[in-house]
Amino acid sequence: MGRATHAEVASAIEALAREPGEFVRLREFAKNRIARIGPWAANGRTAEELLQIAILKVLEGSRTWNPEKVDLKGLLMGAMWSTASSWAAHHSRNHQSPEYALSESGTETSASDGNGRQAFDKLASQSPSPEDELIRMEEARERSEIADQIGEACAGDEDALAVIAGLEDGMSLVEIRDEFGWEDKTIRAAMRRIKRRTERVLEGRGDQHAVR
Repeated sequence: MGRATHAEVASAIEALAREPGEFVRLREFAKNRIARIGPWAANGRTAEELLQIAILKVLEGSRTWNPEKVDLKGLLMGAMWSTASSWAAHHSRNHQSPEYALSESGTETSASDGNGRQAFDKLASQSPSPEDELIRMEEARERSEIADQIGEACAGDEDALAVIAGLEDGMSLVEIRDEFGWEDKTIRAAMRRIKRRTERVLEGRGDQHAVR
């Protein structure tokens, strides 16, 4: 079958839209990604906007769909993951630019929200030296980068992405299993795939701390 045509993509999206429960799952995934990168990196964009951008990418063909390899939900989740990751990367490179100045100097961001939490953490602790702070920031950046690369490696694997999103949201494996109504073997298989892809990501980075 190969790559789906524009008409096939449009028809599949319309069919998906007629299943409210499926879109609820996609919206929850989008909310998780916005929370993951933080409000400043999202730069005012909402979970609903992230989902709409993913849909447009698939409709316009910049994100191609091969139904034989991945279902539409998995493709959209992968598109949302990579889009949010690119926003986070752009913010990391340009956080001092005027486009972020207003949101990052305001007081509306909660101390418990993503990037905002990091900022208030800095204010709360005055003891670390500038060198220590730079090391801490670099370690946090590297952890975030690895997490995003693992997500990219799982793009198209709906179950694996759901597990990663649940773990990032503080859920246990049992809670994730029950949330999606999976059998034990389903979540175990997803975890094995995540482990293999994590090992490949770490090997590709030259990281010696492979997952055991």
